[in-house]
Amino acid sequence: MDPKQLEELRKKLREGQIFDVREGHVYLQSAPASVKPEKNTPEPQGVEVKNHRWAMAFEWNADLEKRIFTEKAVLSREYPLFGIDLHDDGTPYVHGFIGPTATLKQRYHVMVTLPPAYGTGVMPRAYVISPDLIPNAPHQYIDGHLCLDEGGAFTARSTLVTFLAWVSVWLVLYEAWVETGIPW
Repeated sequence: MDPKQLEELRKKLREGQIFDVREGHVYLQSAPASVKPEKNTPEPQGVEVKNHRWAMAFEWNADLEKRIFTEKAVLSREYPLFGIDLHDDGTPYVHGFIGPTATLKQRYHVMVTLPPAYGTGVMPRAYVISPDLIPNAPHQYIDGHLCLDEGGAFTARSTLVTFLAWVSVWLVLYEAWVETGIPW
């Protein structure tokens, strides 16, 4: 994908158009007629977005395009410092800041890459962009992505909001490890 095409995709994404990921390719389409943008945060009609973060209707997962579009709206409400963008190769990712909070001392820039099979139970990957983490921190893979789920808790019904909550917990445990030296 050349830089001009990529910038055009990013522009369409910023304008609230929908992206769909199939077989590693990103497709952008105009929002369905039932979707009306509201203050730069479009929300689809006919899809119930429940207040409880982990309660999502099963039908919501049946259409990946609708799911990503809805998740973008929920993400902007729950994690307003996060946005969705595209890598140079067209892979969608979510990035933004977590902390400082009552339980987190630092502000962390986090990037979450969405795999082509996102929405089928395949878990995204989370990376801390800054500040640099201590090398060989517990529960971190060689490429730097965080180990967040060993028991298969991430399913087709899991959301980005749930996933970012797990990232937040990981960061709290990381800071405790840095302070005490006791791994979790």
